[in-house]
Amino acid sequence: MSPDQRITLAMARTGHFYFIVGTSLALLTALAGIIHIGPGGNRLMLALMVIAAASYGIIAGATALRDVANLTRDADPATAETHYGRGLADRNFLLLTLVLAMTLGAAAAATLYTILMA
Repeated sequence: MSPDQRITLAMARTGHFYFIVGTSLALLTALAGIIHIGPGGNRLMLALMVIAAASYGIIAGATALRDVANLTRDADPATAETHYGRGLADRNFLLLTLVLAMTLGAAAAATLYTILMA
């Protein structure tokens, strides 16, 4: 794999990560709007949608971050010494994954609480 291909893949996976998180948060926000209108008798369905949205965001987001971390470790020395390469190497991907899981998990927990207590 050439350095250009590796950088292109890393940038694409980073963009994919942002899309995943944005989609998950947009879906959770839409579900919050539905709850505001009134869940009626659809509590179970709304709860399953919240769990699915959060699970998708956490699993797909963690996979994208893991891919970027692997591409960073595979960087050739010339790429690793660039500002971009050093910037990627300085990121704590484990911490980013934990923050992602905690953020989406907390949003899902708050939404589930609202559904079940409505």
